[in-house]
Amino acid sequence: MNKFWIVFKKEYLIKVRKRSFIIATILVPILMMALVMVPLLLSMTARDTSEKKVMVVDHTGKYFDTIASESSDGFVFVDDNNLNVAEIRKSPNDDYYAYVVITDDLLENPRALTIYSHKAITPALEKHIYDVLPEQLRTEKIASYDIPELNQIIEDTKVNITISTVQWSSSGDEKETSTTVAMVIGQIFNFAIFLFVIMYGSMVMTSVKEEKQSRIVEIIASSVKPTTLLSAKIAGIGCVGLTQVLIWGVLLVGLFLGLQGVFLNSATFDFNQLASTAQASDVDPELIQDLLIPLANFNFGKLFFAFIFYFICGYISYASLFAALGAATDSDEDLQQVSAPISLFMVFGFYVALYSVENPNGPLPLVCSFLPFVAPGVMMVRLPFDPPTIQVVLSAVIMIVTTVLLVWMSAKVFRVGLLMYGKKPKLKEMIRWIRFS
Repeated sequence: MNKFWIVFKKEYLIKVRKRSFIIATILVPILMMALVMVPLLLSMTARDTSEKKVMVVDHTGKYFDTIASESSDGFVFVDDNNLNVAEIRKSPNDDYYAYVVITDDLLENPRALTIYSHKAITPALEKHIYDVLPEQLRTEKIASYDIPELNQIIEDTKVNITISTVQWSSSGDEKETSTTVAMVIGQIFNFAIFLFVIMYGSMVMTSVKEEKQSRIVEIIASSVKPTTLLSAKIAGIGCVGLTQVLIWGVLLVGLFLGLQGVFLNSATFDFNQLASTAQASDVDPELIQDLLIPLANFNFGKLFFAFIFYFICGYISYASLFAALGAATDSDEDLQQVSAPISLFMVFGFYVALYSVENPNGPLPLVCSFLPFVAPGVMMVRLPFDPPTIQVVLSAVIMIVTTVLLVWMSAKVFRVGLLMYGKKPKLKEMIRWIRFS
């Protein structure tokens, strides 16, 4: 057991002391925030609001007032029905950004509006015209039917509804839910499972490969049993992953509380209290109804426990396979070939979970909940929708049994392949290694 801890500490401390680990641990949350905030800031600051004069040549005399009534993005509209467009075309005037020419009634001829310019223009001008003219044309079209108060009648027929989704428990209790919020939460956990398992599972394979290629493993194997070496490597690198997840979790919690302090002058983990504070702070009621209240009804404790469980099982399963393949091959080319099918299983599981969100209790997600290689991602998508408890328990039991079986099989291959060099073993040969006592 002492040798296990020696290898465990070596794997763990080497990884967490690396600059790449420290930089990634700090940088990833910053990059995630940048992906959210930078586009928002760019949309607010990159817009051109400088004054731009636009000449409107409206031969009908009907549309200038509508176009000029709502200026946006710095446009200043000037009316000149007598302007000769042909002359302006030959002699550019730098005073004007563009020329909007309307030659006919747009109800009768929708293509009678053209925008001319000597320089490339942004879509903002075209968007402005699309925003303001259709309402006037709609009003004119309604008036052409000559039906008293037809416009009011049409407005009265417009009905907006708000749909609330309420879930009943087995005891009859009610809780308000949101399918959209459940979908987003499920996909976040699915992506996290996929990212961490492939990242740290590959790290185990790389560690085994490097030690075998440098022949250091021959020295280690003389004093440490292969099974002890395998389990210590998997445990050490797995704890590196859990450490990184824990640090990111602390940073996200700090950010969550900090944003509350900035915008609401308070901080809490209770979403019900957060919703009440948000209501008192004049936050958009739709945001409270559609986001905060459904979040308050989510059992995040269950989700985080499930995430840790499926992450550990998924990581150990894939890491043990990767370690066995790293021990069985001694060249990078062979290792890439034999590890490709396992990587495809991981990608397949990710996409099954991705599309399971449309019907989380359908036949495909149900079957995949019990398939060890894809169950972690699929179950993280299904859990926000409260699948039957028996299905969750059965999936967990299958994951535990399969993980133990895979570790046992991988240990057999790892033990034999660790000191073999010179050729790539075939599948039949690795199966024979598993049968060795």
